[in-house]
Amino acid sequence: MTKNVKFVLATLLSVAGTLMMVYVGGWLLFVSPLLSLYQHFMNHSLTGKLLLVDLIKIFFAATAGGAIWCIFDIAAGYFRDDKGDAPWPKKEKHETAEEEDGNP
Repeated sequence: MTKNVKFVLATLLSVAGTLMMVYVGGWLLFVSPLLSLYQHFMNHSLTGKLLLVDLIKIFFAATAGGAIWCIFDIAAGYFRDDKGDAPWPKKEKHETAEEEDGNP
């Protein structure tokens, strides 16, 4: 694979991991249970089981989101270049013999 293809794959996996983290950890396991608790509370239909299940979802939201992000980041790391994720080589500054001695 060329460097450009690897760069695109790594970027797509990183973006997909971030979006999945926000959707699963943020929406499905955090915001949605909060809205459900609010709606059931306002309708006077909140039960102990519903409260327990939604609190467990809220409690594990950050853990699940972080795990999803880590998995996608590890997969993206497989395609990243060793010197970074840029498809072009980094310019290195070469020191001259005079600069190494401390004399510019």
